[in-house]
Amino acid sequence: MSVEWLGPKKVTLARHADAAAPPADAVQARVHYRLDGKTKRPTFPAVTAADLTELRAFVATLLVAYHHDWPADTAGKPIAPTALPTVTSALSDPVAQTPATALPRVSLADLGAGAAPGPLDAPRLVEMFRNHQRVGKKRSGGGKKQRNTHTNYRTQLNFFLEHARYEPGDPRLAVLGLGAGASWVFDNEQAPITEADLLHLIAIRTTTNLRVRAVNERRLAKWENDVAAAVRRGDKEAAAAIAMPDLTPEECAARTVEAFAQQLGALLTHAYKRKWIAYDLWTDDVKDEVPQAASTSYTRRVVADRSQVGELVSTMREYTRSWRARNNEVRIVDGDRYAAAVWVAGRMGTRPEELIAIRDSWVILEPADPRIVLRHAEIVQPAFDDQPRRRERVSLKHRAEGEVRVLRPDQHDRAEFIEVLGRHRRDHVDSATGADAYFFTTHNGVPLELSNFNDNWWKPVRDLVFANERYLADMPFRRLRAAAVTDWLFVLGWNTGVAAEMAGHSQAILEKHYKGVISERPRDNTGHQRAVPSPPVVPVDPSTLTVAQIAERKAELLSEVERSRGEFLRLQAVETERLDKLI
Repeated sequence: MSVEWLGPKKVTLARHADAAAPPADAVQARVHYRLDGKTKRPTFPAVTAADLTELRAFVATLLVAYHHDWPADTAGKPIAPTALPTVTSALSDPVAQTPATALPRVSLADLGAGAAPGPLDAPRLVEMFRNHQRVGKKRSGGGKKQRNTHTNYRTQLNFFLEHARYEPGDPRLAVLGLGAGASWVFDNEQAPITEADLLHLIAIRTTTNLRVRAVNERRLAKWENDVAAAVRRGDKEAAAAIAMPDLTPEECAARTVEAFAQQLGALLTHAYKRKWIAYDLWTDDVKDEVPQAASTSYTRRVVADRSQVGELVSTMREYTRSWRARNNEVRIVDGDRYAAAVWVAGRMGTRPEELIAIRDSWVILEPADPRIVLRHAEIVQPAFDDQPRRRERVSLKHRAEGEVRVLRPDQHDRAEFIEVLGRHRRDHVDSATGADAYFFTTHNGVPLELSNFNDNWWKPVRDLVFANERYLADMPFRRLRAAAVTDWLFVLGWNTGVAAEMAGHSQAILEKHYKGVISERPRDNTGHQRAVPSPPVVPVDPSTLTVAQIAERKAELLSEVERSRGEFLRLQAVETERLDKLI
């Protein structure tokens, strides 16, 4: 942050780090500071003593907002939680030339409404950290974090708030004057939080799986109802013969535990660096105990090939199961309406959250240029904090808000693309709801939800197809995306740049996770791997396009050009940094 003093006709006279000692002929002051990667330059008059007081108050407020991570309004100005008594008293003399950097910081106790807000417990620490996240910028590229990023933060931090509590018998409760179940306090040196507390918290996360717990509770409830029904019938022998169900142990995936630990470490490290807490809790001893999930790396052995994806599609069409309609009528239905979703995931490489968001208007079946234009993704938020289960729209991963991604089939797959998706549109898309109708829906006509689809359709079909396949027996639905990327690289011979653009992430990420596939690609007589770009799109006669189609094509091309430009600039920056280190 700095203050630029301007003279008549906005000529720059001087530039200082604070608002002290303005030049004699200064008429304006411009404050330079950055927020979310963008420079803000509000201008203030600097003629009278009152003008200088207002200027210094704003500069002092910026410093306080920085140190305590206050949020900002739409104009980029800090939002103070309460009045600033220490700043006001420091500026009580309108003619004082006190440098802004010499103004005292507002302490945590001063943020209350005239009284100390109490100890720095877990809820207050999390709220301060969340304020930082709301105004913080992404580590690469700047700009605000996406909504789904904040959602992931909220889930992990809510778990922390729920379990960061003192247990009965903890000797620190007597020192703090609190009861069992109270939230941890971080600013009491006589009763500090220790590394053992963090390790215990991570152990709780390791053995917590709410989804498994819900399944176990449903099994127990059914068992209790069956026993109660037998007792009501007076058949005690039948009641005693009903075996208690096998319950699945609650275990959390290593990757989920690692994500929780990373968020916990970010919270505590940030608090220590900002001097909210006086000691560093996130030590190497704690980090060493965090489970480390293996880095995802694919080979052809662990993903389905083209023929196996086709077998999954055909098996899904023929698979049947009982289904209860909204009127409680039970019928036998097949999986024909889900076959196209499996095909799109296994051939076009969509992420599951992108697949369930596809609308009818996004699927364009022009013979010369068939494609799917992805505009956003959708995630289903579980019930949490007394909020119901809800479906939420998010921007595409590695894309800016409003940016699209276009999926075009290889020229060898265009006919099948049009046939599979055209048949699905004809048989299963409700055109009466308009062009914005969901392309993939359930038998009740509601948008597809991944958890129900996985349990009721994907897992049974996968088990039938891969019953004798060691590496594919437990393949999740999401891995069909890896099957598509592997097919592009190994079978179709696309280069990594084209495949990365189609997949919707950077070339570096693709080469990291698919290095096993890339190393297995066939080589020519010179020993070099055969890799060719995707065949060009067949030109379309412009005279056959409507104005709306031309505008849509223009938007798609501009989006692709901007994406390619961004990737070029990123690679250029990486290479420049590497050369600078060598020099």
